[in-house]
Amino acid sequence: MEPASALELLAEEALDEGREDGQSILQFVCAGSAAGVAEHLAVFPLDTVKTHLQAGGAARGAAGVAADVVKSRGVGGLWRGAAPTMLACLP
Repeated sequence: MEPASALELLAEEALDEGREDGQSILQFVCAGSAAGVAEHLAVFPLDTVKTHLQAGGAARGAAGVAADVVKSRGVGGLWRGAAPTMLACLP
């Protein structure tokens, strides 16, 4: 068996492992991508606050840091820089 065929077989087996009967590989991959995007959208504001806390905002606490970000950049500031992370989730 040549290496390319072995990799293809391995990839097919890995994709088949979590799929339900009748679900295409495209549906499976798109569902996984959507789940990744949803997860990152939900958690990204927490990561933004954590980063600001680590950069010296610990004295204000998480709520204070979040309020500062919203005051200075608007609510969207909590998701600033999220686009590259979202793009990495796409198939």
